[in-house]
Amino acid sequence: MDVPGEEALPVEDTTIRLSLSDLFVWMTLTALLCFISQISFYQHLQSGVQEVLSQISILTFFPVGLTTLYLFAKRRWTKHPIDFQPGHWLLVQCGVVGVYYVVATALIYLTNSPFDNTFISLHPRWISLVLFVYQTGQMMCLLWAAWRFPVRSPWEFYLVLPVVGRLLFSWNHFAYFNGLYQLGLGGLFALQFNVLVSIAELLVLVALAIWDAKTAPRRDWLHWVGVGLFLLSTLLNVVQFGVALA
Repeated sequence: MDVPGEEALPVEDTTIRLSLSDLFVWMTLTALLCFISQISFYQHLQSGVQEVLSQISILTFFPVGLTTLYLFAKRRWTKHPIDFQPGHWLLVQCGVVGVYYVVATALIYLTNSPFDNTFISLHPRWISLVLFVYQTGQMMCLLWAAWRFPVRSPWEFYLVLPVVGRLLFSWNHFAYFNGLYQLGLGGLFALQFNVLVSIAELLVLVALAIWDAKTAPRRDWLHWVGVGLFLLSTLLNVVQFGVALA
């Protein structure tokens, strides 16, 4: 009921809108990631279709996530309200892991680590150690971002699947580096398992998106960008693992 003589307070707009400067930030980050991916030691571990799919994933996934971090930082700096939604939560995770990817790749490159094809063929156990440390760090960033930025409870369970997949690969690399071959799960089994995990991620994400759309207020465009981006990324993972198994 309105009180006579009093005006209703305006509702602050929480919609995120893109400006030309925001698009310039995204393009700059895409160019940076393109350069970083070329100096990454990972490029020596992949070839053919896998390398192309990896590049597509890096150049779509990380620039959008990093741009999202920039957008939220700008709104916080200018004291604009933020209606934090599940799709935003996914993009923030993507951005945090993107920061880790850039920093880790740059550090490995600046230390002049000799990760070329010859070194990899002669020292496969050291590569396993690097991959173990890298993937463990990536997983910790993912968990930190999920913990630091809250989201509706059912969405939190979605994170279990990618964490399980990363744990499996990290353990395999750790076991191989330490010569504990009997404790490893085997490369073929690990790939098959991750295909199943990625397919489960797709199904769970679609189910969560449908449930959320029916039980929550209308979501903004950035939420659906986050959901769509993770669907695309997970689909690319399925194809990558499938190519590795072929």
